[in-house]
Amino acid sequence: MSDFYLDPKTAESSRATYDATGYDKLYFSSIQQSNFTSERYLDSLLLNGYSLNKIIDQKLTKEILDGRGEMDESRSKEFDQVFYFKDNDLLKEVLKKILIEDVEKTILNYYYSNFAVIFAVLLKTLPKEEKDLKDNPSMAWHCDMGPSNHLKLLITLSEDEHGGGTEYLNRETTDLLKKIGYGFVPIEHRKFDLKPLAEKNNIPFNIDLVKPKCGEGIFFEPARTMHRGFRPTKGESHRLVLGFIPWPANWENFHNQNPDFTFKNVGMSFPKINP
Repeated sequence: MSDFYLDPKTAESSRATYDATGYDKLYFSSIQQSNFTSERYLDSLLLNGYSLNKIIDQKLTKEILDGRGEMDESRSKEFDQVFYFKDNDLLKEVLKKILIEDVEKTILNYYYSNFAVIFAVLLKTLPKEEKDLKDNPSMAWHCDMGPSNHLKLLITLSEDEHGGGTEYLNRETTDLLKKIGYGFVPIEHRKFDLKPLAEKNNIPFNIDLVKPKCGEGIFFEPARTMHRGFRPTKGESHRLVLGFIPWPANWENFHNQNPDFTFKNVGMSFPKINP
């Protein structure tokens, strides 16, 4: 379709670019060294590429908001603000309280190995018209660039109903859209509506709108699950974004070996890995 920028080569090769920097070997070595023998279960995350979970209580929500530090001016815009934690020690204590019980089990089951936290970013999003793609690239359909096996957790910290949320397409629909060339398209070519493209190519197109309440979070595969955000309409949206990769030992091992990396990585980058 002339209205859509379709690039099958880039759609198929983009994730491989990151995997080739060491993340494919990292996943293999993580599974081998973790040596899990427990039964694996098929939850919503493994079946669909995303899942909604209860993550934290109100007390920890307040603790996280109180722990917000400086704004990253280089990555922040008027309506989309990015913040550090106040310090690395606080971040580690917060992670210790989040990555327990069912939350930890979900990540371990997903990878069938241990994992590391590669970024932890606090976001503040304000209402704004979504028609302008230049200022709202996350509000159009896309997959995130990054290794195939990286995982995100978006935790809602806002107590009041703000009207924002995220729409998802399941992994099957995402893969079919990528095969015809819509995947990791340049920001200026992202679209707010993919239904015409899906219908023309006989691709199932069922949108799941997820609007987490305070303390809930969405696990999802950013590079493998097509998604688009919705800005809040009634006030500010506050979220904590955690990024995970497989790792041969528990997450504290990565944190101790790379003391400031997670704390400073508000750009959510993926460095070259030598497992």
